[in-house]
Amino acid sequence: MPVSTPWPIEAPPPLARQLVTFLLPMMEVTLRIPLPIAQARQRLEAQMAIGMEQTIGGGIFTDRRHYQGQISGDQLVVRGPFGHKKWRLATRGFLRHDPIGSALDLQMRLDGSQVLMAACILLPFFCFMTVILSGSPWFLAAFFALGGTFLYGVILISVKVEAEMIKDLIFASLSNP
Repeated sequence: MPVSTPWPIEAPPPLARQLVTFLLPMMEVTLRIPLPIAQARQRLEAQMAIGMEQTIGGGIFTDRRHYQGQISGDQLVVRGPFGHKKWRLATRGFLRHDPIGSALDLQMRLDGSQVLMAACILLPFFCFMTVILSGSPWFLAAFFALGGTFLYGVILISVKVEAEMIKDLIFASLSNP
């Protein structure tokens, strides 16, 4: 019999897994839900049927995010956010039995089309800079090392923020009846 608590509980992954996901543009988390697996699946199906939307800010600075998803059996797939200037993530979730009721294992990664788009944008930039700065190989190596590290950091932070937003939306859909 599941223990009745009002909210799902976030269970962090093991330490080694946390280190790997900290360095890569991805996020893994397990939401432990004090509901039977059938009821958790029903809530997710209801939420996926209407879609997930989030609006942040107001006025001319309104940021609208739309997510599309589906649940098939015990597997959840969510793609999004779809919007202007957003990194789109592919989220996979697996619903399973847990001692307190059920658990949803979430894995959020950068969508493959977004990786390809980023590479297509950055590759001509780096080729152009190589031609311009080819006078000194050490300067060129430092430029690529610093520029690449900075861009990777920006992408990493953006993906982590988007993943937290997706996790919070799924968390809210499981919390509210």
